[in-house]
Amino acid sequence: MFHLPIRFNLDFNLSFDSSIVDVLSILIAILGFVFAVYQFIHQNTENRKTTIDQNNKNWYLSVLVIPYLDRINAFFDELVNSIKQLKKGMDNTNMLLRTKEQHNNKEKVSAFFTPIEATLASYDNFIRESVSNLELSLQDEVTHIISESRFEPSEIENRIMEFKGKLIGILYRPIKNHEANPEK
Repeated sequence: MFHLPIRFNLDFNLSFDSSIVDVLSILIAILGFVFAVYQFIHQNTENRKTTIDQNNKNWYLSVLVIPYLDRINAFFDELVNSIKQLKKGMDNTNMLLRTKEQHNNKEKVSAFFTPIEATLASYDNFIRESVSNLELSLQDEVTHIISESRFEPSEIENRIMEFKGKLIGILYRPIKNHEANPEK
C-alpha cells in the first residue's frame, strides 16, 4: 500500500502524519455530514410548506365554504319553493304581478349573494367575480322562469338547482386547483 506522508502543522505546535486514505476517509465523512444537514433542512422546508398549504386550505374551508353550505341549501330550496308556489297561483296575463315578482326574486338572489361575495373578495377576487357572474345568471334565469308559462315544477327545480351545484363548485374550486397543482 502506498502511503503519502502529509504533514500538518498547526499554530500551536501540534503536528501529525497522515496517509491519503485517512484524508479521503475524513473528507467522505464531512461530505456525508454536509449532505445529511442539507437533507434535513430541505425536508424541514418541504414540511413547513405542506403545513402552511394545509392550514390555508383548512382556513378557506372553515371560514369561507362550510359556514355557507347550510345557507346555500336553504336559500335554493326556498327559492325553488317560492317560484313553484308563485307559478301555481299566478295569472299569466297579469304583467304587473309578474314584473313585481321578478323584481322581488331578483332582490332575494342579490341579498343572498352579497355577503358571500363580500367574504370571497377578501380571499380571491377571481372567485368573487365568478360568484357575481353566477348571481347575474341566476337572476336572469329566475326572471325567465317567472315570465314563461311553459315550465313544469320539476323543470323549475332542475334549472334552479343547477345554479346551486355551480355555486358549490366555484366555492370548492381553489381546493381542487390546489390538489391538482400543489406548487401554486
